[in-house]
This record gives sequence, structure tokens and C-alpha cells, in this order.
Amino acid sequence: MRFSQQIVQILSIIFLLLHLSCKSDSTTTQQATDAKPKQINSTPESSKKLAVEEETTWEEVIEEVEESKPVVPEPAKKAVKKAVKKPTPPKKKKTPKKKIVPKKQMSKIVFEEFEFDFGNIKEGDTITHKFVFKNESKVPLEVISADATCGCTRPSFPFIPIENGEEGYIGVQYISINKEGYQKPEITVKSNGSAQPITLYLTGYVEPKPKEDETAVRIDSIIPKKLLNKGN
Repeated sequence: MRFSQQIVQILSIIFLLLHLSCKSDSTTTQQATDAKPKQINSTPESSKKLAVEEETTWEEVIEEVEESKPVVPEPAKKAVKKAVKKPTPPKKKKTPKKKIVPKKQMSKIVFEEFEFDFGNIKEGDTITHKFVFKNESKVPLEVISADATCGCTRPSFPFIPIENGEEGYIGVQYISINKEGYQKPEITVKSNGSAQPITLYLTGYVEPKPKEDETAVRIDSIIPKKLLNKGN
């Protein structure tokens, strides 16, 4: 009996070993089949699914990377921006534009004469004369002033503009009271017809009054005129 039991035990051990070896072979074949690359269907639907899967995976990866970035506080960000900013160049000063003032067009005054000789006159006589001029330009001629060198000469001038081709005159009145000998008063005319003032002249000789007899003067001063008239 003991011998038969031993044989049975040996056979059972052999059977277990065989069973284990078969099981190991089947697992190795399963692993080999799993290790083979899966065949991918070349249909458009399968390619779309793969593309969607890849896109979703990349988005997930980007989100994970962004989440993993260190959070920088706002003040630190502003400081970094200020540090990175390029220095602004200095502003150029604007030079003020010069105002261009249009030049006034000049007129042209032409006198017929610049000097008038009144000849010989007696002291106390008054002489008048007109210095005639013409506007020889397209701009209206305006006489600004006419001034004499002494009070004995009184000039006058037109106060309205003289148009193109028209004539005007500077009137002069000379009074010879208390004047004697050669005289040459001057009249200075300013206008928009010349850049410089124009000078006009009056020339002539003033004869003195005849002197009274000294004896007659003495008698008149001693004897009143009423008595002299009664005697006559």
C-alpha cells in the first residue's frame, strides 16, 4: 500500500509540472501577440479620430505646462515691464515759424519842379505857389505830411489818395514879414511814393522897407499930430 501511494504522489507531481509548463507556453504566446503593432484602419473616419485625439492631447499638454508656470504677482510684472521699456528719445523743440509779412507796394510820385524862384519882393509881401506832382504807378498815392523849416512858410497837401495818372499839388504860402535879403525856405514831403522824403525849395530876395526921415520922426515925436493938422 505504501508503494502504491508513493507512485500516485509521483504521478500527481509530474502532472502538475506538465500543467504548469503548458500554462507558461500559453502566456508567452499571448504576450507575443500583444506585443505586435496594431493595424490602423486607413479609413477617413479613423484618421479624423486620431487627429482629434492628438489635438486634445496637445491642448492638455499646453494647459499642464501653463498651470505649471510660476505665478508672478502684478507689481513684479509692472516692474519687469518698466525695466524692459526702451528709453524714449527727447522731444524736439518746435521752432516757431516766422510770419511772412507781405511788403506794401510802393507808389511813385513825380514832381514837375523841386525849386521855385519868386524873384524880388518887398518885406511884408506874401507869395503863394503850387508844386504839382503826378502819380506814375498803379498804386494809389498818399501824401503823409508836408513840413516847412520856418513859420513864415505854410504848406498844404491833399488828404485823399491820388489815383494812377492823376495829379495833385503841395500848396505853399510864404509870408515875408520881418524878412530881409536872400531867402530859401524848405518844405519836406513824406509819402508812399518814395522811400525817402522829398525836399522842395522856395528861393528869392526880400527887399527891406524904405527908412523914414529922422528929422520928421523927431518933429512928430515932439509936436502932436493934431496941432500940426490945425496949422495946415
